[in-house]
Amino acid sequence: MERRVNDDQPGQEKYFMLVSQGEYEDMENKDDTEHPPNPLLTEAEQTLDFNGYKILVYYYNFLKS
Repeated sequence: MERRVNDDQPGQEKYFMLVSQGEYEDMENKDDTEHPPNPLLTEAEQTLDFNGYKILVYYYNFLKS
């Protein structure tokens, strides 16, 4: 059965996105009067630090939205 990355996965409760510290800072720094806050940051239920990376955790398939 072929699956696409944006398809929901049965039984999957959490989804995540792994970004480098630099990528995270780029998304964070665009939050100003000209740019609204990045929904990938504001909609994350949890942000974890791991070996110089950020793990953004979501309780829904953010690729499908």
